[in-house]
Amino acid sequence: MSATTLDARDLFRAAYENRYTWDKRFPGYTADVTFKDNARTFTGQVRVNEDMSTEVFNLEDEEALAQVKSQLWETAIHRVRRSFEAVHGQNTFRYGNTDETGAVEILMGGKSEGDRYKLRDNEVCHVHRHIVRLVPCEMAA
Repeated sequence: MSATTLDARDLFRAAYENRYTWDKRFPGYTADVTFKDNARTFTGQVRVNEDMSTEVFNLEDEEALAQVKSQLWETAIHRVRRSFEAVHGQNTFRYGNTDETGAVEILMGGKSEGDRYKLRDNEVCHVHRHIVRLVPCEMAA
């Protein structure tokens, strides 16, 4: 790696600081949701309130309800602006592979050991988080 190449921490910090967040005027939102689990499909509604609390409605299947609640909560908490150091100050960063689309993998160590991200064009385009007590979660943009 050349001296002009950003280290993995700086590259990740730039993408982190570039992410979309909600400010104090966030009014909340509601949306229809479709949850697919193999051959099963469930539909319902979700709401993120002004205070970032979340609600899920009209999903009768308990497993689907739990999965949607978890994903909605993760989405909401990641839209709150927090400093890079507050969130990632105890992490280490190293480069992984670059995929066929040009996305660069960032591998986490320290507090977030096992998490990994892919960055493309100064944006996080893929997240793999190892959440204690839960199944690993992956989201791609």
